[in-house]
Amino acid sequence: MPVTLAQIAARQATASFSWEGETVTVTYRPGLVTDALMAQLDAGSQERNAGIASLLIAWDVLNDDGSVYPFDADSLAHLDKEFKDTVMFAMLNDMRSRPNSTATKTQS
Repeated sequence: MPVTLAQIAARQATASFSWEGETVTVTYRPGLVTDALMAQLDAGSQERNAGIASLLIAWDVLNDDGSVYPFDADSLAHLDKEFKDTVMFAMLNDMRSRPNSTATKTQS
């Protein structure tokens, strides 16, 4: 059965990493990682923040009052760059560690 672009984009995955002795977990959309998005992640800070925000669905990064810290591009602009890079690399490394599909090779 064929797959739609919406099905590809809707896939979700979870990645975790250690930060200052704590485990941070992010839920993201691996189906949105495209060549265009990778170029955006390699661009300037504003573009990188927008790219990271477009991938994130949820995370367990909290404000001091215990509420979830927003992960829109404007809020990401106020976070430590090393932390944001770690989030980005955790998502990308998680994608690389997963098998692409359960596809089988067809012989012609």
